[in-house]
Amino acid sequence: MLVPRPDGHTSPAGQTGPVFVPEIRPRRQGITIDCDLKDGKTWQAPVAVKGRDVWELWRLFVVQGAIGWTMPPRVWPAIASRWGSLEAALHPKRTAEHVARLEKLLAGASGLPGAREIEQGILAGQIEERLEYLRAHRPGGWEPEIRVYGAEHVEAAKSAHRGILFWGSSFAFNDLIAKIALHRLGFDVYHYTRPVHGLSNTRFGIRVLNPVRTSIECRYLAARVSGEENISGAMDVLKQHIAAGGSVSIKTGNRGKKRACAPLFGAQLELATGVVALAKRWDVPLVPTYTLRREDGSFDFILGRPLESSANEDGERASEIVRLYTEQLEPLVVAEPLQWRGWRFMIPAEPVAR
Repeated sequence: MLVPRPDGHTSPAGQTGPVFVPEIRPRRQGITIDCDLKDGKTWQAPVAVKGRDVWELWRLFVVQGAIGWTMPPRVWPAIASRWGSLEAALHPKRTAEHVARLEKLLAGASGLPGAREIEQGILAGQIEERLEYLRAHRPGGWEPEIRVYGAEHVEAAKSAHRGILFWGSSFAFNDLIAKIALHRLGFDVYHYTRPVHGLSNTRFGIRVLNPVRTSIECRYLAARVSGEENISGAMDVLKQHIAAGGSVSIKTGNRGKKRACAPLFGAQLELATGVVALAKRWDVPLVPTYTLRREDGSFDFILGRPLESSANEDGERASEIVRLYTEQLEPLVVAEPLQWRGWRFMIPAEPVAR
């Protein structure tokens, strides 16, 4: 059931439609469909363990776990901000490289923070996100307040029991909050992921560290569909769920054979367009989603306008859809630039031919 927006919250940038607060629903235990599994064996990461895994084990389960379990969520942003600044200072070479890249992307852009502030904000968001997952492991769990904007964009498809393909944006709190929001809205989502999703890409990390995230996410999913090598098999599973009227979520990224660019802040946002082809092939709406954390610790979950194109040629269609997506994205990044992680998908603008 959806109830009116609570008083005291302004709409995020560019959002003018009705706002709802879906009720908390009982948690579930979604299954994991391992598409790499063959003859009783699954994909194995090439590296068994790294020294960083041991460091992550200590700071995750001891330091950050203690903060996540004992400190109230309203103080997490302040703690994470200081931690992000410390992370930047402790890794000067890495920070300098990231800041130099951001400075090139921000050249000529106005109204945005400096490159170093953005880099610290990205690091702070990573820490705060960990606290959310860790809090969710505490007895009683963690159920944040979430407002939903743009529900009208999916009402028709949902009422008709038609499949929907959600395209999740790279904001700091997307991975968990988007899944909770879609669960509260009554969607049975199959989410495409990789075994390295989480905190580590080693065999030890996949087995011990990454479940800190994935086990919580499964509380709000019908299934995690995992594929590292057998990606075509994973797509077949998703297609079957869509054909049955289910919903699928895939996160934006630039890992793919085909990509398209769109102007953003004087540079270009480059995204893999495989999901665009899937939406056309499966004949379902492609709905972008955006997640913002507000100052009081609550969240805005935004369902964007479905991305559509009348172009017949695949490349032209992909380019138009990436452009439409970027137009929806831009005011939200301007509103919360420190929460956006998609800076890594940006490339300098091509020089104008003379």
